Amino acid sequence: MIGLIENTLVFFMYIINALLVLTFVFIQEKHIILAYMLIFFLQGTQDIDNTAQTSMLPEIVNKKDLVVANSTFDFIGNITMLIGPGLGAILYKYFGSSVLYILDSVSFLIAVFCIALIQYNYVKKTDMEIKFTLFQYAKEGFRQIKKNYFLIGILIVMMGHAILGRFYEIYKIYVVDYRLSMQVENIVYFNYAMAIGSLITPFLTGGLGERIKSWKAFSLVSILSICSLNVCGYASKMSICFIMTVCFSILNSFVGIAFRTIYQTEIENQYLGRAMACYKIFTVLSAMVGIILAPVLLNLVGMSLAFTITG
Repeated sequence: MIGLIENTLVFFMYIINALLVLTFVFIQEKHIILAYMLIFFLQGTQDIDNTAQTSMLPEIVNKKDLVVANSTFDFIGNITMLIGPGLGAILYKYFGSSVLYILDSVSFLIAVFCIALIQYNYVKKTDMEIKFTLFQYAKEGFRQIKKNYFLIGILIVMMGHAILGRFYEIYKIYVVDYRLSMQVENIVYFNYAMAIGSLITPFLTGGLGERIKSWKAFSLVSILSICSLNVCGYASKMSICFIMTVCFSILNSFVGIAFRTIYQTEIENQYLGRAMACYKIFTVLSAMVGIILAPVLLNLVGMSLAFTITG
């Protein structure tokens, strides 16, 4: 029962996350290396969790409702990301960091309880051996992807977005500090712009239905998202950067929702987890390429041309 595997995986990932976060309560400044190790493991469990959640969704809702489900999923997650930092800052000011870690740990335990209550339409495949090794799992996922040239094309586009995303994260500091001549703390406005755009997107995608899964729509939105980010590379005013970042966030979120919906629709449920594992490996490797190339291109051609070349 494939759904049961993913359900159990998410269940245990949340328990592990709860224990890892709680460990931070006991970490002091002299344990900084341990803190970095814990952050690394938390990122790993989050990637596993996200892959499993994407694979679970088609077993919870009908495939015709996947666009709305993915949009709602994104909307709720973005609200949490928008409210979380501000609420965390207030709690930190009055109660200290230990309370934050405890509350974070408790939130994972609440999620464990909620996951246990979800009912699934399990996919049974009695002739398929259930065995997990990371790269073998991803290799099987790639075999499913390469059956459809549309899915291969989307995977390549998402790899490009992963590279461009690393460029954005690195260059936004340069934009604020050098291009706009502002204090580095003003970088928070880029975060607000991304949050606003992410919250707007679900309202736009929810009414598109099947149209979101077309190659033309996916290609057009991908091109527009790259163009909006390129404008940021040439802008000299914060207002223009803010507006373009909102546009980029809307379009980039649209691409993410469309990608998940297409894969969830085109790939059989029992292979979806494998395909998503393959996608994660390719995009993580692409992001690493972006991290390496960003400073090199910045020194060689400057930020504006670097965005253009990458796009």
